[in-house]
Amino acid sequence: MLSLVDSGRIKGAVLPNGEIGVSEPELEQVVAREQFEHLRGQAITIKDASEKFGIDSETLRKWSKRGYIQVVREGYGAEFDLADVAYCAAVYKAQGGMRGKRIFDQEGQPYQPKKSQWAEYQRERRKKKKAKSVH
Repeated sequence: MLSLVDSGRIKGAVLPNGEIGVSEPELEQVVAREQFEHLRGQAITIKDASEKFGIDSETLRKWSKRGYIQVVREGYGAEFDLADVAYCAAVYKAQGGMRGKRIFDQEGQPYQPKKSQWAEYQRERRKKKKAKSVH
């Protein structure tokens, strides 16, 4: 765990008693990302990644430019690290897999909306109620 904090892959702190403190959402991301570590170091072309995971190649390129996916080889026939691609694809699918929807935050972690799901549910409920009363 300390190596993940030291490398900046997750946010955490060393507590006065020497233990490592990590918030629960960060811990969930460690588990999610760690399940793809066995693929680390394997290369995959953009074309193959797009076909294998069903994600547009432009989306994959944008993720690599933002640093979410490590580039193994640049240039024509560029290759990405398969572990990063698989992780990003899993997050993308879990978040609904829609273009234009925010998937990652600035640190490359799955985006957590600032509004709770309950607040979102209530907002949608009010919209529907208002729409019914207008008709």
